[in-house]
Amino acid sequence: MQQPASDRSGMGNLESGGIRRVQPAKPAAARSPAALGQRPAHTRTRGRLAATALAAVLLGACSATIVPPSSPVEPVGVVVLDHGRHSSLVLPDAADGALRYSYGDWDYYVMRRTDPGTGARALLRPTPAALGREALPVAPESERLPGLLKVPVVERLAIDVERARVTALRETLERRFEAAIDTKVYSPWFGLEFVRDPKPYTLDHNSNRMVADWLTALGCTIRGQPTLSSWRLAAPGAK
Repeated sequence: MQQPASDRSGMGNLESGGIRRVQPAKPAAARSPAALGQRPAHTRTRGRLAATALAAVLLGACSATIVPPSSPVEPVGVVVLDHGRHSSLVLPDAADGALRYSYGDWDYYVMRRTDPGTGARALLRPTPAALGREALPVAPESERLPGLLKVPVVERLAIDVERARVTALRETLERRFEAAIDTKVYSPWFGLEFVRDPKPYTLDHNSNRMVADWLTALGCTIRGQPTLSSWRLAAPGAK
């Protein structure tokens, strides 16, 4: 936005005849931080230290290690997809395809209300959540799968787990999806169908933590705090 001539020049006001009138400045010693619209130095320092400490805590809590089960009975492959800031889980379906499941805040993630207020609410207090589902015509480990998605894939983590556990989790998620089918909406941004999920969304229960819960149901052990989509894959049964 174009500023008035007085603001752009930094030299004071312009008279009608084009004469620049320079307004005298107060001596530097007379200008307090409050007069300059600044916080006192000690307050700014405390703020920077607090922000640094918060960043350190978040970064330390933003990675998790997946330990697959050792020697699963009748193993079958599932895939964790890292999309950069969130993640989803791909399970084999009952035929030769796959089902991708995701979880997120209803307003921010599904309805794309990405203003700062909606984002802050999603992080600071429980908000309505969504369960996403996408049917895919290829197996979870197929090299073609990323090209079929509407969202980018930063990394794929393939894990062998027990077939019976996969069937049980898939059936649980399908029942959960069907129970809220009257709320279903399609997201062209994510290529997912979403329904309302009964479990509220919070920072401590976001898409990555939900994926961690699903992996636990599949017999995996999760070490660390998957607040962000920063996964590591350990050897099966690693101590």
